[in-house]
Amino acid sequence: MKKLLALLLALLLAAGCALAETAAEATPDADLMDDVDDWLYEDDMEFDEEDEVDDEIFDDLDLEEWDDFDEDADDEEWLWSDSVEDTMLTALEAYSWFVLAPLDIDPEFPDESGTLYRVLDERYNTKEALESYLKTIFSDEIVADLMGMGVYTEIDGFLYTTEDGREMDPNIAENEFVLESEDDQTQVYKVYVFYYEDTEEMEELTYVRKKFGDTWKFTEFPFFW
Repeated sequence: MKKLLALLLALLLAAGCALAETAAEATPDADLMDDVDDWLYEDDMEFDEEDEVDDEIFDDLDLEEWDDFDEDADDEEWLWSDSVEDTMLTALEAYSWFVLAPLDIDPEFPDESGTLYRVLDERYNTKEALESYLKTIFSDEIVADLMGMGVYTEIDGFLYTTEDGREMDPNIAENEFVLESEDDQTQVYKVYVFYYEDTEEMEELTYVRKKFGDTWKFTEFPFFW
């Protein structure tokens, strides 16, 4: 009996030792864990330092300078809208209402003869409104010539015109707009009109724009469309 008990005790001790060895093998090395902790700490410190640098960059930004930058961008956008090409095309379009194709009409409002129709665009459907707009682009002399062509007639306070018109010159292939010279009171534009290869022609036109008060107006304006 004593031998049996001794044998069982020995088996229990052996099993306990085996469990202890397994546990030891499963437990991470303490030195290794210290190295890992040190590495993670250093990495976190580097990350925090990078964050601090970025914060310093943003802290040093002058918000007023950014506001000035935005204003400059707006100014550049405004300058682009008033570029040489836009200036010329705006004037050409307004001039074309008299020599190329009149303003759009409203067919539901003919005059008594049925040959004239009310101008559709409410911005320019009176003689005063159309003339006022033209005077922001052209000199008084050019405006008088345009309004004297008889393209538009005012009836009962509204501007009327015909459906007549013509197409733009089909031989024109390309236009080039150039601001040749400029001072405080005068701008000189050049327009180079290139025609298709079968004609092999190039036309050079000169436009003069002068300052009247605060408004620039064309005083010489040869139309070519």
